[in-house]
Amino acid sequence: MEKRNSDNNNILLLKNPFADLNKNLNNPLNPFLIAQNKINNENKEKNNIFQIKKDTDTNNINNSPFIIHKKDLKNYENKTNKNNYFLKNPEKLEYFETLVKEAFNRFPIDNHICVFKSINNILTLVYSKRNAEYDLDFSIKAYNIVTNQIMSVIKNLLGDYILNLRHFLDKINKRDLIISVFEENKIKIWNLKNCECIIELKDINKNGQIYSAYCLNNNNINYIITSHMADPKESEGLKIFDFNKKKIGEIRNSNDTTVLVETYYDNKLFKNYILTGNKRYVKSFDFDKKELYYKYVGLNRRGYHNSIIIRSNENKTELIGSCDDGNIRIWDFHSGFMIKEIEVFESCAYGICLWDMNHLFVGSVDKQIKLVNLNTSKIIKIFENKNHNTFTIKKVIHPKFGESLITFNYNGTIKLWSIK
Repeated sequence: MEKRNSDNNNILLLKNPFADLNKNLNNPLNPFLIAQNKINNENKEKNNIFQIKKDTDTNNINNSPFIIHKKDLKNYENKTNKNNYFLKNPEKLEYFETLVKEAFNRFPIDNHICVFKSINNILTLVYSKRNAEYDLDFSIKAYNIVTNQIMSVIKNLLGDYILNLRHFLDKINKRDLIISVFEENKIKIWNLKNCECIIELKDINKNGQIYSAYCLNNNNINYIITSHMADPKESEGLKIFDFNKKKIGEIRNSNDTTVLVETYYDNKLFKNYILTGNKRYVKSFDFDKKELYYKYVGLNRRGYHNSIIIRSNENKTELIGSCDDGNIRIWDFHSGFMIKEIEVFESCAYGICLWDMNHLFVGSVDKQIKLVNLNTSKIIKIFENKNHNTFTIKKVIHPKFGESLITFNYNGTIKLWSIK
């Protein structure tokens, strides 16, 4: 009897009774070869397993410990990072805490608040506050979601309602920018680091109304896109400015008021698109050509489209929009074909948030948040929101609680929902 020590196991080897017949070590009946192959296979399997541990790092893609095989790691990273899709069961979400009780709202379109990981790797919430009831004195606050502390305040915004707040990561200058839209036909863009207003655009539309604005980077140049208000007397459209405040283009949008502006970068075609939620339609525009790409029409053309997002994977790109009629519609982005229409509420579907490829959260004035399975078109869970109408829904990776939702409600509360 012979004992052989290995790095991983003590393997007990018996003298081979067929040694005289099996002098060739390559013979599969050789007991040493059998034992060594077993060790090699075990080591190979161990090397193919990754243990993702629970920690408090904000870059961690999932704060619950689990095991993932190496062959699945690439798919996992694509799902959570490239497409920003979550992995946990959204039905297990529960209300966790109220982060803010003082946020201001004016109109029930999306993006009253913005939630993002800052350039300094801080999970940040930005919202506006009315400093005194019945007084047009506002401030914009940046809130650290992890420490529950106010980090910075933009003060003394007098005389005008704030309708919309957006975050834009300026990769050219490596800074976080906040785009604020004011009811009286102007926008201001702020450097969040020092609360300095770096751009102000006034009197953007001739009829004196603007609801939404956003930024995009095209060929390493930053641009600002502003919405427009339909006016039979004025033929206006979406306006495009550079960061020097020079108007470089205008896209005619017919007589259809735009209440929401989004952008989408197609990383397969390497193209930027402008998306708009309008009074009757959802539309996309080719940024390079400055022209309409597709008009997305539903069965019911009444009501404003309050929130629009993109759902995509390797095989398809779809556009999802919510509407005042309570429905969710899904279109093929590159053909304009409507795939399905889902009735979620009797009236007014507002903010929407895509948890993964199959699950969509929808807010409304019915004081509920509904979770919809997009494959079956069924409502699979209703989250009661304690008599609060929900206008904006954002998802985040919280460093302590993992995959979570943040909701903005009509009464000024901002809530955190997590899986316990």
